[in-house]
Amino acid sequence: FVAGPVDLAPETDTFSVRDQPRRVTLTRALFVQATEVTRAQWKQVMGRLPRRMPPCEGELCPVSGVSWPDAVKFVNKLSTREKLTPCYRVKGKSITFAGAECDGYRLPTDAEWEYVARAGLGGERYGLLADIVTSADAGGPSTVASRAANPWGLYDTLGNVSEWCHDLYERHERAEITDPTGARFGVNRVVRG
Repeated sequence: FVAGPVDLAPETDTFSVRDQPRRVTLTRALFVQATEVTRAQWKQVMGRLPRRMPPCEGELCPVSGVSWPDAVKFVNKLSTREKLTPCYRVKGKSITFAGAECDGYRLPTDAEWEYVARAGLGGERYGLLADIVTSADAGGPSTVASRAANPWGLYDTLGNVSEWCHDLYERHERAEITDPTGARFGVNRVVRG
């Protein structure tokens, strides 16, 4: 199973974040992988698997137990392997974003994640939970793409393991926002899924 990128055109979407309705405009097209990053992908790019991962059978299980800096290092290494410009500058423990126009891989913003997870639908989910979400009772993550995809062909946008977003958490006070990237300062990174 090889998951290719899905090309998503920018669009305006309205959604709520913690009961805060807002209109979000995304002006840049984005490519997203159809599945979560697998253990096989992680090992191929990083050379080894993270130490702390819940049990799951096979290399098509999603990687988990990684920190935000680990995720950033992964997308930078992936960019370098494909001769693209890394989107993050890492110096010791300091990580800065090179800018939204970089041509390498980066983590999605919270708004981008929300947009692709909803797949253009107005509701919170794209099907019955039993069809799209791996149960927490299963004892750990499941192989990627083991549940139904959303209408855009993306798997596990709800359930399985959580995904890191680019943003620092920010409480949005404005009713309309364009290309949000999160707070400039803070301590909590956004995790979705």
